[in-house]
Amino acid sequence: MGALERAQALIEKADPSKTLPLCEIKEIEISREALFKIVDITEKFISLNSKVALVVDKTTILRQQLDVKKLVRELLASKFVVVSVELDDGYTELHASEDVISESAKQSKGVDGIITIGGGTITDIGKMTSVALGGIPHIAIQTAASVDGYTDNVSVILMKGVKRTVPSRWPEAVIADTTLISEAPSLMNRAGYGEINSMFTAPADWRLAALLGFEKKFHWGPIELLHGVGEGIEEWAPGLRTSEVESIEKLVNALAVRGIVTGVADTTACLSGIEHLISHMLDMNQAAMHKPVGQHGAQVGVGSVIAAAVWDLIFIKLSGEPIKLTSFPDKAALKSRVMRTFHNLDTTDALGGECWKDYEKKIDFWIENSDSIQSFLNDWKSHSSELRGLIKNPEEIVQGLLVSGSPINFYDLEPEINKLDAVWAVSNCHLMRNRFVGIDFLEFLGMWTESDSNWVFERATQAIEKVSATR
Repeated sequence: MGALERAQALIEKADPSKTLPLCEIKEIEISREALFKIVDITEKFISLNSKVALVVDKTTILRQQLDVKKLVRELLASKFVVVSVELDDGYTELHASEDVISESAKQSKGVDGIITIGGGTITDIGKMTSVALGGIPHIAIQTAASVDGYTDNVSVILMKGVKRTVPSRWPEAVIADTTLISEAPSLMNRAGYGEINSMFTAPADWRLAALLGFEKKFHWGPIELLHGVGEGIEEWAPGLRTSEVESIEKLVNALAVRGIVTGVADTTACLSGIEHLISHMLDMNQAAMHKPVGQHGAQVGVGSVIAAAVWDLIFIKLSGEPIKLTSFPDKAALKSRVMRTFHNLDTTDALGGECWKDYEKKIDFWIENSDSIQSFLNDWKSHSSELRGLIKNPEEIVQGLLVSGSPINFYDLEPEINKLDAVWAVSNCHLMRNRFVGIDFLEFLGMWTESDSNWVFERATQAIEKVSATR
């Protein structure tokens, strides 16, 4: 059973009443010779002899010593008119920024379809280019198993210096040549395993937000879908260390289903909580300092260990008698904090202002709904049991990361993240957007201080040391 068929079967099982949005991907080809099916797949969605834009970045991609971009261009040229679009924003790695997307759309104007070759960033650019050109067909050629963003209908865009997840569109087809992907830098594929770990923490943030009234799109169906993603993961994860094709195929399939889950959930919140906010903060910091941006999935894996530790802190902090709300968040103090947090990244304070615009919404909601939030706190014991069931502990996450060869702490990332930047990202990750997560919960209860942040780091370190000592 292919990834698309498997996802559809899982969706039917998890959502028998068919209340979730439909997956609009028409084809997912995951195989060892998938690249050579590009023409056959393309002609299903784009008329022969039409113009197609081949959108790529400047990265060299090889498959068994063959230049993949040249190969695909030649294959497509047999049946289509190919317009080459190579994007470069002057950074070491291309950013999916508004300017880059605009340039992609400009160079692709007049074509009948978009073909992208690359990782998550170029795929997101392709989705947005398709939207900008009226929703023309988009076929994504996946070159690494680094993220799950190939098979969803959103894009992560750098907007006014802030990482934002915005609606885009489903690609018509995704092509994943596992021979090619297994030859990608092993760090990229192990990053994909890191990405998977958000399903062990983010659903708790999503459920918490729903219980408090912040999140209106919560549905148990996507969480049920995620159970299917994790099947047999312990068996194939070790093979990622040596880039075994069989393990790569399992990883690609798992990531494909994860992406579809995000799409049918109609929100990334099901798989994007504290761990993703940490990754976005690291990216924003690196981009502002004109430093190379690390692998998103690898950062998410490390962030998942931190997120699990945050949830440990929540359960400890709220283990006594029900908490009584006696004060409200100080908006003036928090605004000042948001502006200070992002000032070093943008001394004009436009970035801080953009983040505050979103963060203020969470504060206002908390204040305006204090009665219902108090009711939630009164019933915390029953809620905490449910939330515990959605989380793996830090040791379990570290164990999986170690087995797969994925980074387990900030110093393992490439580029390495120093302690100062790591602490900044973790302590302030909740300040960047209007997505309620466990750290917001602690913040608004007056339980997220410097000492609390330090406790979380220490808890994560203990988990790493404990698991490492047993190997």
